[in-house]
Amino acid sequence: MRIQVATLNVWALPEPFAPDVLERMGAIGDRLAETSADVVAFQEVWTSGARDVLLHKAEAAGFGEHWYLGGALGHSGLLVVSRLPILEADFEPFHLSGTLEQFGNGEYLSGKGFVRLRLQGSDGPVSFINTHLHARYKQRFEHGFTSHRVGQLVQLAARMREIEDPVILVGDFNFVDHAPEFRVLQGLTGARDVALEYGDPLPTILRDNAYRVRPDRVRSERRVDYVFVRDGIATALRPTEVDRVFDETVEIAGVPRAYSNHAGVYAELEAEPVAVSRHHRLSRRAIELAATLLEDGREEARRRRDDNRTYSGVGMACAALALAGERSRAVSRRRLLKRGLQLTAVAAVTPTVGGSLLSEWVVPNELNAFETAERRLDQLVQRARVGGDDRLAAG
Repeated sequence: MRIQVATLNVWALPEPFAPDVLERMGAIGDRLAETSADVVAFQEVWTSGARDVLLHKAEAAGFGEHWYLGGALGHSGLLVVSRLPILEADFEPFHLSGTLEQFGNGEYLSGKGFVRLRLQGSDGPVSFINTHLHARYKQRFEHGFTSHRVGQLVQLAARMREIEDPVILVGDFNFVDHAPEFRVLQGLTGARDVALEYGDPLPTILRDNAYRVRPDRVRSERRVDYVFVRDGIATALRPTEVDRVFDETVEIAGVPRAYSNHAGVYAELEAEPVAVSRHHRLSRRAIELAATLLEDGREEARRRRDDNRTYSGVGMACAALALAGERSRAVSRRRLLKRGLQLTAVAAVTPTVGGSLLSEWVVPNELNAFETAERRLDQLVQRARVGGDDRLAAG
C-alpha cells in the first residue's frame, strides 16, 4: 500500500497579523489540484474565511473528506483534507498551552492540540495525526517554552501508545532536529523522521521567503515542519520519496509573494506487512530528559506563582493604606496624603486582581498540567515494564 501525505503551516492569522490571507489560501488551494497527495494537513487556519477557501478548493481538487474543529475561539487552527475515507476522528487539546501572562502570544487561548484521524488505506487502516506545538519565542524568552512542548509531546506519546495502526505524524513542531524535544519525541513514541531517513532534510523556514521582511533576523534557515512515521503492530512504513513543497514564489496582485511564511513537506510512504509484531521500545535517555525538562517547567511555574503572590500582596497593602487614608480628615497634609493614597489604590486594584488571578488560578492550573505530564510519563514507563523489560532501551 502506498500513501502520500503533505503538511503546511498556512499562516492564516486574522489580518493585519498576516497579510494576503485569502489570496494566499486561494493559491494554496489551486496547488491542491496539482498534488498527488492522498491527505494534506494544515496548521494555523485561524479564520473561517481561510478555512472556507481551502475547503472549497480542496473539494474541487477531489479531496472528498475533511476534518476541522469549529468554533470562534480556541479551535486549534488545524485542518485536514483527505482523498481517503475517514473512519474515525478524535481531537485532544493540550493541557499545557502557554501562560496567560504572555497573552499577546495567543498560545493560551489558541486551543492547540492534536487530531488523530483513522484513514482507510487500500490495504488497511492508517492513523494520521496532525499537530502544532507551542511556539518558541526564543528572542523574548531564554527557555523558549521547551518544557511546555515536552509536556505536549508526553501527552501525544501517551495517546500514540494506544494505537496499533501504523502512524503518520505531521505538523509544525516548533523545534529543530538537534533540539531536546526531537529526542524526546523519538524516544517516547518510536517515530522516525522520514526526511532524515530518506536523506533529504530540507529547511522549512527560509531566509529568502518573500514575507521575511527582515531576512537578517532569520539567523539560520531551519526545519520545524516534519513528517514522522511509526510502524504498526503488523505494518511497517518506509519513505520512498520526501520533498519540500509550497516553497515557490507566487504572484499576488502583481507582486512576488509566497504561499506562507513556512514551506511544506511532502512524503510518499510504502506500507509493508511484517511477519513479527512490532513493539516500540522506550528510550531511557528520552525518559530521563523528559523528566528533567518537565521538572524545570514545573519549578519555573512555581516561581511565577510565588512572584505573583508577592505582587498581589503589595497591591493589597497599598489598597489597605488607601482605605486608612480615606478615614483621615484632620489636617491638609493628611488630606494630601489621602489623595495620594487613593490614586495609589486605583493603580493597585488592577495588578492586585491580576496577580491574585495568576497566582491562585492560572498558574496552579499550569502546575497541575506539568504534574499530569509527569504522571503520564511514569505511566508510560510502567506500561513498558509490564510489557517486558525489553521494551525499555538504553538509547
